[in-house]
Amino acid sequence: PILLAVAVVLLVLVLVPGFGRTVNGATRWVDLGVFDIQVSEIAKLLMVIYMAGYIVRHGHAIRSTLVGFFKPLAVVAVLSGLLLMEPDFGASVVILLVTMGMMFLGGVRVIQFASLFALAAGLFAIIAVTSPYRMQRLTSFLDPWADPLHTGYQLTQALIAIGSGSWFGAGLGSSIQKLFYL
Repeated sequence: PILLAVAVVLLVLVLVPGFGRTVNGATRWVDLGVFDIQVSEIAKLLMVIYMAGYIVRHGHAIRSTLVGFFKPLAVVAVLSGLLLMEPDFGASVVILLVTMGMMFLGGVRVIQFASLFALAAGLFAIIAVTSPYRMQRLTSFLDPWADPLHTGYQLTQALIAIGSGSWFGAGLGSSIQKLFYL
């Protein structure tokens, strides 16, 4: 619980003007002087540790009661809400999927898991479709060659790097993509 509180405090602090650093329209970083740190990465790690402990301590409740099933989801909802305020859609999806995977492995009932998965997929689809920026990223992911010099640049360069390496790779330091394409 202490680690979870640290994650929530960090996610709130990054949203405080003057404390969080905004880059490309997203306030996700905290400037520590020597380097910047992305708070969502710390929150992901702390959430995994918290969920592991919660499942060990309350495994029976998660498997047998709806309240036990929904308590950790309330925590995920709070963290996801804070992440979406940054906005960091990807970290929200990762935290939810990892939490769902941990709960599934912890023994939740399949019907509860399937219902949660359908609800989460629907909510994230609505969030993705209602934001033009997110929709553009999804469409560029599906067809990066439609705009290979702008929205599809990173993915096309990654595909070139993988393709030019063939089955065994080009060798350590021998890839042409090392020249600041990625």
